[in-house]
Amino acid sequence: MMLQAIQETKTNLTIFPAIYLNQEDPNDAAWDRQVNNITIALNAYGTTNVGGVTVGNEYLLGGGSSTNLLAYVEKFRTIASQNSWTFPIGTADAGSEFTTAVAQGVDYFMANVHAWFAGTLVQDGPAWTYEYFEENDQAIAGQVSNKPTAYIAETGWPSGANDTAHMTYVNEAGEKTGAVAGVDQLQTFLDGYVCNANKNGTGYFFCEFCFPTPQVVFFLFFLGRARAPREEKGGWGWKCFPSITRPFLCSFSLTLTAPTG
Repeated sequence: MMLQAIQETKTNLTIFPAIYLNQEDPNDAAWDRQVNNITIALNAYGTTNVGGVTVGNEYLLGGGSSTNLLAYVEKFRTIASQNSWTFPIGTADAGSEFTTAVAQGVDYFMANVHAWFAGTLVQDGPAWTYEYFEENDQAIAGQVSNKPTAYIAETGWPSGANDTAHMTYVNEAGEKTGAVAGVDQLQTFLDGYVCNANKNGTGYFFCEFCFPTPQVVFFLFFLGRARAPREEKGGWGWKCFPSITRPFLCSFSLTLTAPTG
């Protein structure tokens, strides 16, 4: 549906379809279903607007091994080759999970980097996000010969929580941190991150979802997928808040381009 919409509206948009890896997937049933759906879509609409296919999302963070992950990456490489697809093939995971072993087996790595989960003050969040990504994910990508492209797959700040107790982030040690959810805080993060990231060439996806109906609906800017809700995620993004100043005045391009330099 996404590729069809792009072509019919003549929108200059690049997407990264993803295959979710489930460690409890008997006989690769979910894998086969997803690969089949991607194949049908690409055969129908081509690959012009496909920046790559992402194999796995937080598979390593969920306890999966890099050996298994890279086996699936190679499995999809074979499928891509058989179909004469030449786009990059990568994976997405927590920024802390990127290693040289993973880097050597992918064309790109998408890192989930959230200052909220580090417990930072929101005004420090944009700089923390950039520094963490550069010092961990970009640095690791630069250590291997194939030099995979590193993107930020998710970043952002929660605009609310499901209850008052979760408006402030509590770390794994049970300590309250300086990270506070709120619409004003979201605006602060947007103001400090988006324009600077566009200027410094960071390839990123802004994490965006809200609850427009009683049924939970999630939105990720550029790339959509469903996930289980967390308590602080009563809202995460600007779509639900007309008062939020959108950061499009700093030439926010809807076509994600690889970082340079």
